[in-house]
Amino acid sequence: MPNGGIFISPWTDLEMTGDTFALGAVNDPIIDPQSLANMARSYAGDDLKNPLVSPLHGNVSGFPPSLIFVGTREYLLSDARRLRDALVTAGTCVDYVEEDGLIHCWSVIAPTAPESVECLNRIASFLDRN
Repeated sequence: MPNGGIFISPWTDLEMTGDTFALGAVNDPIIDPQSLANMARSYAGDDLKNPLVSPLHGNVSGFPPSLIFVGTREYLLSDARRLRDALVTAGTCVDYVEEDGLIHCWSVIAPTAPESVECLNRIASFLDRN
């Protein structure tokens, strides 16, 4: 097991059952549900509940301290929230960053943006601690 986990816009449920996949729930200019569904089938076939591809269907007990970043405008927002909740329930120390109005992978798309710089600094600090 690694010393820590860093998740940037994590996709943790390839079935896409989270509430942010509902029509109109978010305004994500980067990804769309149909493209994600196609990617899920290409990656996992029909076995979308397999915990090796959809960790929310697995046991997260024993996960190391984790750092999660997500924006409120992305379809994967509910995946990040459910991952956070599952990890906390399992007793994992979680640092969760949900940035209002930001999009999928906002933390790495524009590396010089103030939000991205702060994100990268948080990652460096997390790595130093773990």
